[in-house]
Parts: sequence; C-alpha cells; structure tokens
Amino acid sequence: MIKPFLQKIGLSEKEIQLYLALAELGMQPASAVARYCAIDRIAAYKLLKRMAEQGYLTVHIQSGTQAFGVAPVEAIVAAIEKKKSDCDALLSNVPEVEKFLSGFG
Repeated sequence: MIKPFLQKIGLSEKEIQLYLALAELGMQPASAVARYCAIDRIAAYKLLKRMAEQGYLTVHIQSGTQAFGVAPVEAIVAAIEKKKSDCDALLSNVPEVEKFLSGFG
C-alpha cells in the first residue's frame, strides 16, 4: 500500500527505499541511512535533500550534523496539493500552447 502511494507522488525506487528506512529508523543523518540502504552516501544525501525540499522529509541539526526524518502526513498532503495547484496552472495554459502550435500546421 505505501510503496505504490510513494510511487504515485513521484518518488523514485531509491527515494522510496530511503523514505521507508527513515520511517523505520527515525531521524538519522544521511550517512546512517545510506549505510542502512547500501546506497552511496553522496547520492543518498542528494536524494534526501530533494525529498526534504519537496516536503516529504524534515531536516534537523543534531550535534552539528543534518538529520532527516519522515515529515508528518499534513506535510505530504500540502506537497500533493501544491503539485495539484501547479498542474491546474499548467492546464490553464493549454489553450495558449495549442494556439501557438497550430501556427506550425
């Protein structure tokens, strides 16, 4: 149930792996999650940062080190609503795009 949901909100397989690890482990630095998931530390850090920017993870400083954790469900809902709003804005531009493209036919 959770994996298909995470796929539908746009997370990659590695992002899902990291997300589920954090759900299991709780707040962790990127190095610990990378080690747990057997993913390169730098790649894991970049993916974790991107998921945090999207609102799916939280970031806290623990002893001078960034630690990542699963965001509350409300943050996930807000991220989904933002995506919906962005899609609605794109849809409102379709007539202009269609008009532009029709000029080439």
